[in-house]
Amino acid sequence: MKHTELAFVELCQAVRAQNQMRIGGNFGLTSSMPPTPEKSQREFTAAAAEIEQAVSGLRRAGRQDYLPPGLLTRAWLRGLTGPRTGPESAQSDLDEAWEIAERGPMPLFRADIHLYRARLFFREAQYPWDKHPDGTPRGPKDDFTAARAIICRETVYQKDGVTLKHSYLRRLPELEDAEDALKRFEEERSERESSREV
Repeated sequence: MKHTELAFVELCQAVRAQNQMRIGGNFGLTSSMPPTPEKSQREFTAAAAEIEQAVSGLRRAGRQDYLPPGLLTRAWLRGLTGPRTGPESAQSDLDEAWEIAERGPMPLFRADIHLYRARLFFREAQYPWDKHPDGTPRGPKDDFTAARAIICRETVYQKDGVTLKHSYLRRLPELEDAEDALKRFEEERSERESSREV
């Protein structure tokens, strides 16, 4: 089997592993810990091993266009269980995926990265991507805004003499759910701070 075909198979395994994690427990915005029942924990551990194996296979294949989904999946895992910032962390996976997607250009992966950044880090006191290139402050809302711009925009481009269009509207419900979760979090934090002042 060629490296590219093997990498694609391993990417499919990574997607399956991510689905296994979702089945094992609620890993949405409200969850910050892996599942606790013994069976779910075994499934989670197996899924984590599959994700690591998939990312390694994607690297060996040398296909940069296949690597971002694997990095995003591993970032989600690391955001839930492992290091969130620093080397070999959720943040480093998202940064690497961003570099690849920006060079690509891969706008749909950039939209996913914006979503993952905001979803995984919106509760952090120090947002890892807290400054725009010009030095002005930024936060999760900026990532949601950037994701929305990509998701809601229809792009027309030429590839091999064919006119292609893409939009990413299937991500819109996820974006809206994440924006609602951030809004609820900010309201709850504001209420807690107000009650401390009284």
